[in-house]
Amino acid sequence: MSTDAAAAPAGLSRLAWAAAVLGLALAAWAAHEQDWTYDEPYHMQWARRLVVQRVSERASDPLWNSKTPVMALHVASKEAGRVLGFEGRALSSWARLPGLLCYAGTLALVCAFARARLGGAAAALAALGLALDPSLIAHSAVATVDAPYTLTTLLTLVAAVRLTERPGPGRAPALGTALGLAFATKFTAFLLLPGLLLLPACFGRERLGGWPGLLRSGLLVALSALVAVNLAYLGVGFAQPLSA
Repeated sequence: MSTDAAAAPAGLSRLAWAAAVLGLALAAWAAHEQDWTYDEPYHMQWARRLVVQRVSERASDPLWNSKTPVMALHVASKEAGRVLGFEGRALSSWARLPGLLCYAGTLALVCAFARARLGGAAAALAALGLALDPSLIAHSAVATVDAPYTLTTLLTLVAAVRLTERPGPGRAPALGTALGLAFATKFTAFLLLPGLLLLPACFGRERLGGWPGLLRSGLLVALSALVAVNLAYLGVGFAQPLSA
């Protein structure tokens, strides 16, 4: 299907833009108006400790057992707002700004991916379906890992598709980096691995360069993911024995 044949009608495009603006506005309004949720402070406290003290342990507080370094973005954003003189609800809006940016990034990536493969009409429909999703709006308005995890999961899937479409020297590291970022965002990123392992079965080993190409790509993905995770954790805990 050509992108010209699948071009979105003007009315559908305008409706998609309106949905995107409305969804982002609703998320921004919620980020400014609502009080702190129960777990937002714990997410940011753990990330602050990682950045300031270079400590990543979680056993000292049961509520820290699932916290990840992506929350350092929210900590940095909150500190930027504090430096600029904001306080109260305005400061909480700054702390939640990365979630809003992830919402916008997810929407843009979905639209670009759909447009490149199915045309403007598909991109507009994807925008309509995603922009007004109440769960995405709600989770983008709080300082937790859900909005970043949505974006990193999508980045991983897009990178995987691009690697299988046309393997190249930069596409395996791109997939590994996206996967590493997903792991540095939420531990359930391990659920992405079965799908990635099925790629050769779905597209054929020949598509990925046979066994040599498959092994080379797999090694690059694994190494890139390892580098991304360790950079996200600022090198804390790198190369320690499993007993530690």
